[in-house]
Amino acid sequence: MIYKMKGDKYMKRPQTKQEPSALVFWLTIIGLLAFGLGLVLISQKTTNEFWKATWSNLASAIMVAGIFSAVNEKLMKDKLVELILSKIKLKDRIDKTGIEEVYTDIRDIDYRYYLKDAKNFIDIIHVYGRTWTTNNLDEIREKLFYSNCQIRIILVSPESIFIEGLANYYNISPEELKHRISEVTKMWTDLAEEKNRRKKSKTTSSLKLFYHKGQPASSLYRIDERIINVQNKFSGMRSKKLPTIVCRNTSQTDDLYENFLKEIEDLILTSDELTI
Repeated sequence: MIYKMKGDKYMKRPQTKQEPSALVFWLTIIGLLAFGLGLVLISQKTTNEFWKATWSNLASAIMVAGIFSAVNEKLMKDKLVELILSKIKLKDRIDKTGIEEVYTDIRDIDYRYYLKDAKNFIDIIHVYGRTWTTNNLDEIREKLFYSNCQIRIILVSPESIFIEGLANYYNISPEELKHRISEVTKMWTDLAEEKNRRKKSKTTSSLKLFYHKGQPASSLYRIDERIINVQNKFSGMRSKKLPTIVCRNTSQTDDLYENFLKEIEDLILTSDELTI
């Protein structure tokens, strides 16, 4: 007997009984099996071959149905519970990493959606990113002129030891790669100069440009509490099919956001800031 407290007194509460539906199910299974055994005994005592075969087949069908139902109830229910638990554990692991979206085609990523939502920080790490910059420069301009976003752009330095290897990777000459980096650099410096000419602006936004000489493993975009990581291909073939992860800040020290953010901050510390 289980007791529960009511006011200052303990009152008896009956124990939870087995659910009637489950009890009825198992009683039905036992009944079917017993009925099948009874038909087996009847068939054994019947001398008429027709009725003997009839009772025997009927008994087999009833007993098989009963056994199948019992096995199905036990095994399938256990498998279903196991599947549900595994899905819950998987979701819990994904939630801990902070992953929100996974893409296989970069054309599916709506950068404008994320940039429009930015309020405080935008970090962009590219080799040079001419196409991306051209497509999204207007959104960055809006944030620079009309918000308080701190914007940092980090490009590969034309003096990096990786320039020759990257040029081979892109199937262009080192001089062409340096030209593209300079071209994108001018796009950002022009934007910064345009911001400086707007002396009446009351915003505290800023744009800083850096060159880094580290290994350009992937492209990163930090937009406030989210980071977008676009992986590079091992081969030099141009493709839009690039694995991409969008992760959010979960306020945990071991999530993907914190790992990527630390990489960005470490890269900033070892980069050269350009005067713009």
